[in-house]
Amino acid sequence: MPEHRAQIAEFAHVVQHRGTHRPTENQECEACEGVDIAILGRSGGGLSVASVDALGGRMRAIGVVGGGVKAVSPERVLERGIVLFNSGFAMANSVAEFTLALMLCGLRDIPHMIATMREDGWGKARSPVDLGGREVGLLGFGAIGQRVADLLRPFSTTIRVYDPYCSDRRILECGVQPSSLEDLLATSDVVSIHAGRTRR
Repeated sequence: MPEHRAQIAEFAHVVQHRGTHRPTENQECEACEGVDIAILGRSGGGLSVASVDALGGRMRAIGVVGGGVKAVSPERVLERGIVLFNSGFAMANSVAEFTLALMLCGLRDIPHMIATMREDGWGKARSPVDLGGREVGLLGFGAIGQRVADLLRPFSTTIRVYDPYCSDRRILECGVQPSSLEDLLATSDVVSIHAGRTRR
């Protein structure tokens, strides 16, 4: 966002890739030449292993706009002693609201109802299903998963959580039920995935 770039520009020289397509490896390397910190946006893709290897010794940190860092070759970045950070908390509410909207659209068949209404009126959509009282499984319980759980509370859903990185105690403190992955998948009417791409 322009206002955030302006804030950063108050204390740092900002160089921005102005292309409309993901930069090539050569463009990535050129853009990062002489840079202390790189902040990568969602549309900019990431950094390949080759690009990370080509970084000069000056690079101190790489930030990612969003929650996932997989696209920036995180193992290689950390091996080089470069700090890696993301903005998952900043986007958690927006992503959680969108998640709730998708649940309601799916259960109530809203896209089909809109299409039917445009074609020849009401009456041809399947019976809507309420979200209230349903079993909802959250696979992952970081900032986004926790915010989704908060937004689901007024619907009186039963929320089960599977997250190998979050303790059962923490899950219970948030007022939801810890679960195994198998039980969550077997008992949930809705499953929402909020887990990063990891080996676990």
